[in-house]
Amino acid sequence: METPGYDYLSGFGMVDAFAALQAIAPLPRHIGDTDEDGDVDIFDYINLTANYNTSSGATWAMGDFDLDGDVDIFDFQALTSEYGWTEEFLAVPEPTTLFLLGSAAAGILLKRRR
Repeated sequence: METPGYDYLSGFGMVDAFAALQAIAPLPRHIGDTDEDGDVDIFDYINLTANYNTSSGATWAMGDFDLDGDVDIFDFQALTSEYGWTEEFLAVPEPTTLFLLGSAAAGILLKRRR
C-alpha cells in the first residue's frame, strides 16, 4: 500500500497543490452549496434532504451550513433562502485583445489628424 504523498516509482515526495492551498487559505463557501460547484441547485437540495435529521457528525457536504454538527430546519432554511444562487465570473479580455483594440484606436486617431 502506498503512503499518501510519496511516489514509489521515482522515490520523490508528491504534493497535492490544491489541497496545500486549501490548507493555507480555504476557498470561501457559499451557504447552500453542499457540493461546492458554484451554485445552489437541486443537487444541493438532494444532499441536504438525504441527510436531514442527522443529529451529530454532519459536515458541510451533508448540509450542515450553520456548522453545529446536525442537519436540521435551520440548515434547510439557509438553503432555501439561497436557492438559485450561482457564482458569476467577470470576463476579462486577454492582453492581446486589448493591444489590438488600442492599436486600432491609435490608427484611427492618426488617420483623422492627416
